[in-house]
Amino acid sequence: MSVIPALIMFRVDLDPPITIHAQVTGLTDKELKAKITKINPFKVSLTPVGAPVQKILASAVAAFTKHMVDQVPKKVSGEVVGKEMNLELGGSLGYHLDVSGVKIDASPANLTLANHESMLLISGDLVIS
Repeated sequence: MSVIPALIMFRVDLDPPITIHAQVTGLTDKELKAKITKINPFKVSLTPVGAPVQKILASAVAAFTKHMVDQVPKKVSGEVVGKEMNLELGGSLGYHLDVSGVKIDASPANLTLANHESMLLISGDLVIS
């Protein structure tokens, strides 16, 4: 098997780094639901890298692709903002312990979400069984 070296290579930079804003829309004992509400503006730039000949070729290609590269932030934002996702918590919320052979489970129920001083507030009931 032979490897064909890349003729044109770029370093991709984002300025500033992407910042995504999300809103928590739901919570169960196993997953968190969130919706992406905003992506802060950013720019994408391509910097040719490699040997001098590769940099010359990449610079020529970059001139032709600049318009497409400039559209990336708008396209990313359009595709992502408004999307909802379910994020698994990796296990159910709660605590389980064994006291002298007796299993005790403490788990949340009736969870509600609210805003408290610009932070996420989760409240609900604690069920002991």
